[in-house]
Amino acid sequence: MDQVRNQGTLVGSLGIICLAIYATGRFAPAIVDTFAFSPFGKIAFVSTLPASVVLATIAAIRGSKWWLIIAAAGAIALADLYTHLSRVTR
Repeated sequence: MDQVRNQGTLVGSLGIICLAIYATGRFAPAIVDTFAFSPFGKIAFVSTLPASVVLATIAAIRGSKWWLIIAAAGAIALADLYTHLSRVTR
């Protein structure tokens, strides 16, 4: 049981790191411009957000249900990204 909880904590921590990378880029766009020079880099940067939601959900299933809070924060950020991109494309 302890090993499953430790794996859930590790997976959830990776989800938090992905969410932190996205939040840093969202609130400091200059960092994204130096971080992602190519279009592939920008796609990889934006894909960290869905990865954080999935990883936190997996951690909630395997371990503590407190990881659902991180998954909810990622889902809110994903909705924010969707509204931001829908404004840009118009």
